[in-house]
Amino acid sequence: MAGDFNIQDNDWDPLFPHHSAHSDDLITIADSFNLDLSSPTNPGPTRFADNPRDNNSAINLMFINSRNHGFNNHTIMENKRLSLDHAPLYVKIQINPVNINIWKRSIKTESNDKMKYDSYILSQTVSLRSNNLTTPKEVETFTREIAQVFMDAWNKFSKEYKITRQSKEWWNQECTSKLNKYRNTKNLNNWKGFKQATRTAKNKFFKENIHEIAVSNK
Repeated sequence: MAGDFNIQDNDWDPLFPHHSAHSDDLITIADSFNLDLSSPTNPGPTRFADNPRDNNSAINLMFINSRNHGFNNHTIMENKRLSLDHAPLYVKIQINPVNINIWKRSIKTESNDKMKYDSYILSQTVSLRSNNLTTPKEVETFTREIAQVFMDAWNKFSKEYKITRQSKEWWNQECTSKLNKYRNTKNLNNWKGFKQATRTAKNKFFKENIHEIAVSNK
């Protein structure tokens, strides 16, 4: 949390002779977010007065989570303020590398793979013995068998896709066809046709999701 808090206090400005009651409130609010006042590596003013008879002041502050070892103390960048009367504050944040999965498996709605997926699940679950389950062990075995059927169907009929900024769950083959037609012709009417196809696809997708939430899942 950083910015111009417009509070002068000798806690962060040794040249200022007084303590402000507002600073106590600010520290309390920051503490409620587990943030502590950061000390600059180069203490000094952060606001520079236009009038040489006025004093410079330190009213730009930064609060950081000191328990996070990825943070260092901030630096007052006086030489970067140019014509501004406030100096920017700089802090280095070290971010640990993470493995972001950019691939996902999915089955497109209304595709042949979706029909095969449904048919496979139906044929496999019908053959499972589901009657006369009288013991907890039999129920547990049956549920494991159902889960295995769904897992096998997913691995068999889903395909791997690369996740991009353009990945949209509502996108369908009609959208692809209309977009390709516009790209080939650059015709305005074909562009309108593409936009209409995306609106229709979105409308259908979200209506089905709303129905699933409201009706099926109550």
